[in-house]
Amino acid sequence: MSQTPDALFDALQLVVCQFPAAPIGVQYQRVFAWLARKYKAPIWLERSGGGLRIVERLLLHFPNARFVHIVRNGPDTALSMSKHGGFRFVFAAFQLLEVLGVDPFVSSDRRWEEDLSDEQAALLPERFTKQAFLEFSTPAPLCGHYWAGEICHGLKLLQDLPAERLLTLRYEDILYAAMPTIASLLCFLRRKPSAELSTGDLAWLTQAAALVKTPTGSAMDLPEKLREQTIHACKPGTAALAASGVQY
Repeated sequence: MSQTPDALFDALQLVVCQFPAAPIGVQYQRVFAWLARKYKAPIWLERSGGGLRIVERLLLHFPNARFVHIVRNGPDTALSMSKHGGFRFVFAAFQLLEVLGVDPFVSSDRRWEEDLSDEQAALLPERFTKQAFLEFSTPAPLCGHYWAGEICHGLKLLQDLPAERLLTLRYEDILYAAMPTIASLLCFLRRKPSAELSTGDLAWLTQAAALVKTPTGSAMDLPEKLREQTIHACKPGTAALAASGVQY
């Protein structure tokens, strides 16, 4: 894409403002159709982190959509989440909401502020600093519990999709068997068997596989007690994946 993000958003604003009233799913489909036409793309893919959390709404608003579910070893996912700024902020906000009973970023109600720990209180919007956020602890086992809950919930909703609408890929297979795994993704998107991949497709796959980078951290490197706690927290999700045919 040669257009800068800001210029694209400006162009998209002009288009969206002309859309007639419609349910949100219809509006998004209009956006994706416009993007596909603009960039002469046969299909348009939408990829946002945390999609499994809202899969029920996605199924409702996009009844004909196809889904690619990329799964990863639970403990490694939990460790990654514990270091990710976006997830860490979400966990912090959840804790503030649970104690205060209100979202402190939209409400000034502080009647339960004294129940916050010093670490939590330092994240209130009127006190928030970068250093306070960096020092806020987001343990991997807590992230593991969250991951397991999302996996169990999401798999129940995805399990009834026909094979032509759902592709499940293991993150680890993308790392260590990049070419065939990415090829399966390409074939799913194009609705064609691997035997029909062209020379150009194979060249693209080679370039795509070369972009794959090995992660720098593993839950197996955690101290023993923390590692065992993280593995235990992830067990329900790991079991749900195994029941769906994905083994770890």
